[in-house]
Amino acid sequence: MRPSSRLARRLRAALAIVVLVLLGAVGTALPAAAHAGLAASNPAVDAVLPAAPATVRLRFNEAVAPVAGAFALYDSAGRYTVEGRPATVVVAAVDGVVTANLPETLPAGSYLLSWRVVSADSHPVSGVLPFVVGHASARPATAPAAADSLGGLVGSTYLALQILGYLGLFTAVGLRVFDVVVLRRSRTAERGTRQVLRGAAGATVTAYALLLPLTVLRERAGRWTDLRTVALWRDGLATPAGTTLALVVAGLALLLGAARLPLRWSRPFALAGGLVALTSVLATGHTRTATPSWLVNGADLVHVAAAAVWLGGLVGLGLYLARARRLRLDPVPVAGVVARFSGLAGVTVGLLGASGLMLALLVPGSWRSLLSSDYGHALAAKLALVAVLGVLAGWNRYALVPAVQRRPDSAARWRRLRSAVVDECVIVVLAIAVTGLLTSLNPESGPAGPSSADTAAVAVVDTAAKPAGSGAAGALRRADLGSGSLQGRLLPGTAGPNTFEFTLRDADGAPLTGQTLPEVSASLPSAQLGPLHATVRRLPGTAHYRAELPLPVGGDWRLIVSVRQSTYDEPTTTLLVPVAG
Repeated sequence: MRPSSRLARRLRAALAIVVLVLLGAVGTALPAAAHAGLAASNPAVDAVLPAAPATVRLRFNEAVAPVAGAFALYDSAGRYTVEGRPATVVVAAVDGVVTANLPETLPAGSYLLSWRVVSADSHPVSGVLPFVVGHASARPATAPAAADSLGGLVGSTYLALQILGYLGLFTAVGLRVFDVVVLRRSRTAERGTRQVLRGAAGATVTAYALLLPLTVLRERAGRWTDLRTVALWRDGLATPAGTTLALVVAGLALLLGAARLPLRWSRPFALAGGLVALTSVLATGHTRTATPSWLVNGADLVHVAAAAVWLGGLVGLGLYLARARRLRLDPVPVAGVVARFSGLAGVTVGLLGASGLMLALLVPGSWRSLLSSDYGHALAAKLALVAVLGVLAGWNRYALVPAVQRRPDSAARWRRLRSAVVDECVIVVLAIAVTGLLTSLNPESGPAGPSSADTAAVAVVDTAAKPAGSGAAGALRRADLGSGSLQGRLLPGTAGPNTFEFTLRDADGAPLTGQTLPEVSASLPSAQLGPLHATVRRLPGTAHYRAELPLPVGGDWRLIVSVRQSTYDEPTTTLLVPVAG
């Protein structure tokens, strides 16, 4: 091998390593990727209650599961205690509503209920709910900050293991597909290829096994020292990570065991094993909540299968070409193998691009979310890599391979072919690394601000903050609503039937519409009234709405308006409106 060729290969390998390290480091800098949002609560944020509530109800924009032991009550002295022991908060969840049972006879003062749940796509979300019983304490209640789901050492390690699992899984599956489909043999004959196959399978199982305790640690915001406990590993088996590991082990066992069968049986069993192993990606991630589920899951499976065939096939082709040059095999049949793989790669790039575009449309829920979120930016980078990959594959298929077939004795063209295979492999590895990052990013969180769930958490931490739009009865009020805004007026602003007319606009001033009609409710914390749900109808013009609200008594009423814009995003705002008695 020429020194220049060795230097080029080393530079490409160094580039791949650097990018992977940077992707892993991104996990320490990104904010928490909350995938469920707190839509409403009873009592409301900063509510002043005349008597202690028996329960607190939290309503999320999707189904969630409470994290065991993660709900806690705090007062101005820290963790609230009963007879010197930290009080226990028992919780129960039904779909997206979580009910927390508080200790009995809470004395007057300021309180914070700290909560942590796991969203339907396996990502932890946390926050605090402040409220006051009787009168506020001299010192505000405080709670320790919860660890986020992506940043920090735990989140970075979790992300790195996900990427390693993808790379190992795709390499193992694609390498066996290359053997049985392109080389048309039942078992891998070369020692080097067998070592790569076993190493990829071992790395995959190791990565997904280590994700068992890390998944639980990440959900519970635990510490690294907790990894020593056997219960953490056992609890991990009950999470989607346990399902992923079971599918990976079963699929890879069938994939590798098929090599002992005759070719006519080896091929279907190997392909079936690869398919079982690849279905493991459906156990976690955004596709669990995107709709329609059959279409999203089907597109996701096609996407990962295409990526696996391409990456493992490139690895197999590179090993095969190296062996062919080393043993000085006849160039004509070798070129035939390259041509067969090029044909398979042509189909693969089409499936990869089509399924990737379909997921880009279905998962974020809207074009605006795709263009304004970190998820969308990472997805755009991945699609750009796939596009470059398609150009390289086309050039190899229709220019380089025919050139090698015309002049099989040209050493320079063989070197160019090997170099092209390495280049494609590096780009596929980078695309898969970005895929690992996408699984931890929120499709709705924009680069300039937090997601809807993060916004709720930030708002409730500041117990001195007041709801937007407080002022005289009947006054025009304006409030931020996610990336858009709300402007409305309550009339007549007296006890009895009332009408709340409001307009919703996005950041550009265009009508802000949701998947359903906006939800409007009213509550009067001082009298323990509410939430009273309004009947909402759209007025002429898509941005204008009217809500009919019966407000039985006067007081400082809280109007809560929420708009479901996608599966992941339901921005909510609260207005404080005085109503005359």
